[in-house]
Amino acid sequence: MRPKQWIKNLLVASVPLAAGQLFERKIVWQLGFAFLVFVLASAGTYVFNDLRDADRDRQHPQKRHRPLACGDVKPTSAAWLGSILVILSLGLPIWAKEFELLGLIALYLGIQFFYQFGWKSVPIVEVFLVASGFVIRAVAGGASAGIYPTPWFLSVVASGSLFVVSAKRFSESVAMGMSSTTRDVLIHYTDSYLRSLWTIALTCSIVFYALWAVEVQSTRESGMASSLLSVAPFSALLLRYAMFANEGKAESPEDLILNDGLIRVLGFCWLATYWLHLI
Repeated sequence: MRPKQWIKNLLVASVPLAAGQLFERKIVWQLGFAFLVFVLASAGTYVFNDLRDADRDRQHPQKRHRPLACGDVKPTSAAWLGSILVILSLGLPIWAKEFELLGLIALYLGIQFFYQFGWKSVPIVEVFLVASGFVIRAVAGGASAGIYPTPWFLSVVASGSLFVVSAKRFSESVAMGMSSTTRDVLIHYTDSYLRSLWTIALTCSIVFYALWAVEVQSTRESGMASSLLSVAPFSALLLRYAMFANEGKAESPEDLILNDGLIRVLGFCWLATYWLHLI
């Protein structure tokens, strides 16, 4: 179920955070529910992914320690677990009558299904499919709270997601080589192509964030341009991450976020400067 990767589901809070409504009581409950549903859905897809890739994972220096790859969990038990998690992720929004959330969860699961059953081997398409999961999380959080993101904000999330995913692929190719048997799609990429891809996505993320910050500031009649100030720590945060990507050390985004102190400090500075314009 990969608990460390559940941190990705915090993206459901990104739209209310941007709108300055994150800590309203009703919205906190709605976001908590959306977070739970995405934890169930993503955990279920991780289980089925590991079921399909157990043989490949045994050839990977880190993934070979996963429960299915090393034989700690039986495939039948995992199949039952995955099925229960997916059913719960669909059943809870129906029970709560959160039909927008239900539609987005169904879209997320549908994309994961097509990804696992063939499209994960299609170059470029597979990168965009993985990145779409981040965008769906952000949109779902906003929909649950009744807040809809602006086009510039969605552009930031989309380009940032593409940056993280393409940097991950680049790091995998550096670590395992282009002929890696653990991920077939790597044979279609070159290091220079993947480097160009994440560099372009990084540049777009910073530019789109700056344009979004200008849009936010333009809605204020007066006050300090704190949303514009937040561009600096946001850019530094992404550039710090890009340093690890350049070294081929961005294969596990959650480990970087949890283990690199400077990334956490820059993240705090970004939140602090952005939050000033909401006060």
